[in-house]
Amino acid sequence: MNAPTDELTRIANDSREAVTAALTSWTETAQRYATSFDAKNPVPAAADTQAVIDTAYDLAGKLLAEQRAFTATVITAGQQVAETAVEQVRSLAVFPAPAAA
Repeated sequence: MNAPTDELTRIANDSREAVTAALTSWTETAQRYATSFDAKNPVPAAADTQAVIDTAYDLAGKLLAEQRAFTATVITAGQQVAETAVEQVRSLAVFPAPAAA
């Protein structure tokens, strides 16, 4: 398994790329709409509207998947820390306490 920081960096980069792709798609759709806008057809084309909806849901799906991966990474790292702490406490308990004087 990668170090938790490597995994978190990957998750952050994937999320950034997903947001960038969504914003690019929305910008392109807005530009297409702006260039094809006229008073007779003030509503965007169905394909443009569908593209925006698809992009929004794709982004939401990717971000949710990244949040799930982030949570799993944090939980795994937390479990490793807890297990190490328990092992250290148990190793301390093996030695008998000094006799009272």
